[in-house]
Amino acid sequence: MSDGNRAGRRSMPSDRGHRPVRALLRGLDLLSAIGRGVTTVPGLSAATGLNRTSVYRLLATLEDGGYVARAPADGRYRLTPRALELSAGAQPSDALIDAATPVLRDLTTKLKWPANLAKFQDGRMLVLISTHTLPTNFHHRDMTGELIPMSSSIGCSYLAHVDPAEAEMITNRLAASDHPLDSWIHDRVRVLRLLRTTRIQRYALAYDQVEPGLSGLALPVRHHGQVVGSVNIVTPTAMPRADVLGHNLAALGKAVRRIEATIADEDLISDATR
Repeated sequence: MSDGNRAGRRSMPSDRGHRPVRALLRGLDLLSAIGRGVTTVPGLSAATGLNRTSVYRLLATLEDGGYVARAPADGRYRLTPRALELSAGAQPSDALIDAATPVLRDLTTKLKWPANLAKFQDGRMLVLISTHTLPTNFHHRDMTGELIPMSSSIGCSYLAHVDPAEAEMITNRLAASDHPLDSWIHDRVRVLRLLRTTRIQRYALAYDQVEPGLSGLALPVRHHGQVVGSVNIVTPTAMPRADVLGHNLAALGKAVRRIEATIADEDLISDATR
């Protein structure tokens, strides 16, 4: 939007006779630009038509409010989990769900193991799709809508592959929690080792983290390089690790690539930042 259009839009009174709060609208413009991938002050200045001094001041306000965070390594700005709470009603995951549903159904039909797609929400992984009610090698309940702990395979896969600044925000949030499901995060050495191993091997494999007797094998789902969710399959804990990987990892990877190809042209609001 040109400066003229922006100014014209903001000078108009609302239906109730009140003029818009221009500083608020400018802050929202910054959030929108960051969401589109503009992450530097010069870039944000160019994208919004604001001078750099105004951009710095607004970013400081947004950072203080917990809506953006500045990565120490490169000084770039990222949206935080709090920022996309603003768009929760917009159903940003609809395109992801539409793309993943037939893929996960095909995966479960092929492997005979149930599968899930989840996104990060409120310190947990929210299950968006569950194929547990399809015919599989064991009977299990539908998990759609359940919140899965971050110590699960689907949570570790997500946490290990998101942007480091976001991963730090998530781990800090978990560390401040007194919920028993988050107690694992306090063993920092173990957590760092787990996340490093997951990044190196590119998959997460966790045992008995959601329910006793069940294990999960998970991979992240990316949209233009940014992690927007995670997909897993669920198998019995008694199944040997070599069998879990040998029989399922390649098929799971192929399913993730199908999902990513389908959403590549979609204008997704990244669930990775919620």
